[in-house]
Amino acid sequence: SEAEEKISRRCTGRRRRVISVYQILATLGILALVLRLFDNSRRDVASSGNAAVATNVRSSVSTMATTQKSMTAQKLSGTDVIAKSALSGGTKTISDFESCNVSIDYSNSKEWNTKPLWFSSYPDSIPDNTHKSIINNLTGLKAGGKSFYASMKGLRHCFGTTETATCQNIHPIVGMNKGGPDDLSQKYYDKFIFAIRNPATAIPAFTNGKAIKYHGVKGQVPISDWRKHRDEYMTGMMDAWKLTLKTWKDMQNYKVGAYLPYEHLMDPNKGPQALSRIANVLKTAGFVTPSEDDIPCIWYQSVGREQLEQYRQFQYEYSDYFPGYTEDQKEYLMKELWSVIDEYADDEELISILKEYRDEIQEMIVDTEKGIVEES
Repeated sequence: SEAEEKISRRCTGRRRRVISVYQILATLGILALVLRLFDNSRRDVASSGNAAVATNVRSSVSTMATTQKSMTAQKLSGTDVIAKSALSGGTKTISDFESCNVSIDYSNSKEWNTKPLWFSSYPDSIPDNTHKSIINNLTGLKAGGKSFYASMKGLRHCFGTTETATCQNIHPIVGMNKGGPDDLSQKYYDKFIFAIRNPATAIPAFTNGKAIKYHGVKGQVPISDWRKHRDEYMTGMMDAWKLTLKTWKDMQNYKVGAYLPYEHLMDPNKGPQALSRIANVLKTAGFVTPSEDDIPCIWYQSVGREQLEQYRQFQYEYSDYFPGYTEDQKEYLMKELWSVIDEYADDEELISILKEYRDEIQEMIVDTEKGIVEES
């Protein structure tokens, strides 16, 4: 019945409360016993004069506290890194840099006592004007970036009346003293900047540059001319690209200070990072350089929106066509890159760049047209 159910619930409730009371009393009893044991142990230690035991206890507690502090510090440090990473703004686009400003003031720069760095590359890996703009903006010098081949009154081989930060060189042996840059090491800083570009685009860019400079071509050479030149001089051009890298890597009196990949320079996310590495090398060489906060804006102002947009759309400086290669030529380029990777396996930064180039070539669309028609 309902009355019996109520009585049963009351009884059950009373039993639970009784059990809870017993549990509490038992717990208190255990605690009292532990306290007595601890007190007796403490008295034994004190009476026996065993200070070493007490010292060990204090040492253990201190070690635990120190460890906890260290763990806390590590956690805070990790949080700080995450916060800084978040402040970097994540993935960038070209438009993100439009309204940026540079805060560094170069007006207080001291009279120079620096040595210039070689700025080396295969021809047309990075436009001359871009090289000069980058170096001038990073150092605040009006003519910080110069060319080894420029000669005028008061200027010869990058030395003149104004301070030079980098001396651009695209032919490390031609037109120089026997032995090349090694013979001039007394006048130059012992680290160089190497501007590098995927040979698949560096070769046609150089071909196009020569056509403009020496043959009066306007804009991009006709695709038929590119195909013919490619088919006829492919091996020689790739050998020249490898030789430029090898010559500088084999220098006795210089080491690589930083690589500047053209493809990274044209990327809104990788470009500022690439310039930061260049700025660090210049700073080590004694030049005044901006803070990290100014680097992204300097990158944008140095490369320029027009050039960045061109690369974003076409991955090349011309837009009539993208210079392609036959299937055999693609295989050849990748094989040659593998040989360079094997040769410089101890240079992790270079290997990473070369593997990017290999992957890019692998993804390129095959050009089925030949420039030289084989006679039957």
